[in-house]
Amino acid sequence: MKILILTPLFPPDIGAPSSYVKTLLSQLTEYDVTLLLYGYLPESAGNTNMVILDKRQPRAILLIKSFFTLLKFGRKADLIIINNGPSTELPAWAASFFLKTPMVLCQSDPLAIKSSSQGIYSLIHSFCIKRMKKIHTLPENEYHYLKAEKLPFTSFNTTAETTRQQWWRQHILELTNT
Repeated sequence: MKILILTPLFPPDIGAPSSYVKTLLSQLTEYDVTLLLYGYLPESAGNTNMVILDKRQPRAILLIKSFFTLLKFGRKADLIIINNGPSTELPAWAASFFLKTPMVLCQSDPLAIKSSSQGIYSLIHSFCIKRMKKIHTLPENEYHYLKAEKLPFTSFNTTAETTRQQWWRQHILELTNT
């Protein structure tokens, strides 16, 4: 299965979306994954094919380039995963009219979820949701899906790690069975 992931953030950027996508990539090792991201000197993503759109360019140009790049790579994909935010949802919504590839919206950014009910973004978000095959909203508590830190002189919470691994197995099944 070929999967295309569109994300506005990827490490070294900080925030929930970048952490989520980095962990998602580590869970999708058995799939052929292309990562389309807005970035500037992003971290390596292992064997993942990375297509980087320089986020330092004017926003209108970035949106247009992401639309055409999404069309180019989306035609070859079996599934497109959109990481939420207005800069990804607008090109995804526009591309959905030209692509037959199923799209899934992963709402991993609490700030974008909060602002999705305000202003022009509420309009973009509502249009995008109508074109998606599925919508996944991640738990607010990141410990459900982010790897626990192993700190010196503290015991490691194996129960939390087991719960996290179960959550990821279920999440990957839900994403790939679209």
